[in-house]
Amino acid sequence: MEHSKEVIITQVKFTHTLDNGAGFAVRTDNMEDCYVPKKVASMVKPEIGNVYTAKVVDNPFGDSRNRTPWMLTYMQEQPPLAVVPDSRKPIYDRVCDTLMFGGVWTGRTIAENLLNSPTEDIVVSCRTALEKAHREGIASKVSFFKTHGQERSSRDYFHAVNTLVKVVAE
Repeated sequence: MEHSKEVIITQVKFTHTLDNGAGFAVRTDNMEDCYVPKKVASMVKPEIGNVYTAKVVDNPFGDSRNRTPWMLTYMQEQPPLAVVPDSRKPIYDRVCDTLMFGGVWTGRTIAENLLNSPTEDIVVSCRTALEKAHREGIASKVSFFKTHGQERSSRDYFHAVNTLVKVVAE
């Protein structure tokens, strides 16, 4: 199996700590095992059973790849949905902070990430912040149109320009 350098952002559940500080987790999307290097684990000090957002890559260690196909390169604690990251910051800054960790966002989904039940004006503010981030080169934008010749897009998706996004059709 050839080693890929593709980075996938997903959630993992931490399952085991080794004596040397490294550990193991399982991806919540496909239940595959992940190796957590000591350097990554030491930044978060993960607790067994907790779920974290992580960047995972193919395990580069060929002899271990069959048992543990993934390796974490980064992990962070998953904040509760209703918690606003540093609510003293303007919405634009909070939107950019969220974009930088990865994922694909619309105005509504990023507003729901920042607030549990956002009002429509917050959704519009988040959408405006995403458009500004796109104009400033911070975010990439993918637009979908329902019909040919349509002037405005039906749906726009945004992600940070420094992240790889894997699109899977269902």
